[in-house]
Amino acid sequence: TAVDAAGNLTASPSDAGPSGGQRNLYTIGSGGSIDVSLFSDFDNVALGSEFTFNGDAEVKQALTLNGLAYTGDYTLALGCNTSVNGAGSASYVVGKVKRRFCATETFEFPVGGPPLGIVIPGGIPADNYSPLTVTITDGIAGSSLTVSVTDGFLPGLLQAGACSRYWTVNETGDLTADLTFKYRDVD
Repeated sequence: TAVDAAGNLTASPSDAGPSGGQRNLYTIGSGGSIDVSLFSDFDNVALGSEFTFNGDAEVKQALTLNGLAYTGDYTLALGCNTSVNGAGSASYVVGKVKRRFCATETFEFPVGGPPLGIVIPGGIPADNYSPLTVTITDGIAGSSLTVSVTDGFLPGLLQAGACSRYWTVNETGDLTADLTFKYRDVD
């Protein structure tokens, strides 16, 4: 089931497109949440802005971001072939994202820190999007990486001359990868 801030409830939706192209598509509006206590595996999910997870959840085919999504203490897991649509400076995950890998590939984790609450010249809100791009070069199929980003100094480092952002990357299984961290200029 899924509910948005307006109280609209969706339970086990049917095909929304021709030939099942959007099978089991959950669309959750702004400020919504998914009741993952009842069902935590989804084929396709489209999230509205200010979405908050109330438990661990897994998306198996496609995740569409239309604003910020917050995982809190939970983890948003993505299957081996799950695509992410809409990720960018205004649409990303604040919290932990886990991705399973079944082959060599490049994947960008759509993560960032909490909103900065400031506006840059021109009236544009300053974003805190700082994705991690992973290129898997070898590994055991089904292995995963769980990624989160912290907008702050890494504990134990001198702050003078240090970057004010770091990522936590946890591996399950066995993977060989090249990692590209995308810092913001202000970091």
